[in-house]
Amino acid sequence: MGNLDDLYRRVLYLKSGSNFRDFGDYPTLENKRIQKGIFFRSASLNSIVDKEDLNYLKNFKFKTVIDLRSTEEQQLQPDTWVLEQRSINYQFHEYSFRKIMEAINTKKRLEENRMEVVSCITEL
Repeated sequence: MGNLDDLYRRVLYLKSGSNFRDFGDYPTLENKRIQKGIFFRSASLNSIVDKEDLNYLKNFKFKTVIDLRSTEEQQLQPDTWVLEQRSINYQFHEYSFRKIMEAINTKKRLEENRMEVVSCITEL
């Protein structure tokens, strides 16, 4: 981990948005460093609405944005800044967090039912 001054230089200070920072200069497994100004992350692109912030971000000439949020999250809070930039390749993988949770709950119910059946059989 770098010193505090180096860490603050990674953050893009925006009036809107949250936790937008450069992943550059972090070490790789091959003992190299990620190039600065290439790979960024943000907690909420959807909240970047300030005109000065939007103009500032244009200077970076982002080519691709990869959205890791669920389909429900994307629908509730679309990344309007990214979607308005025709030059940005917007990538996402559609998945439903609701369906994942339903599948987990179904599996739990099946396991509970199986345990009840096993319990009944052992009581016989």
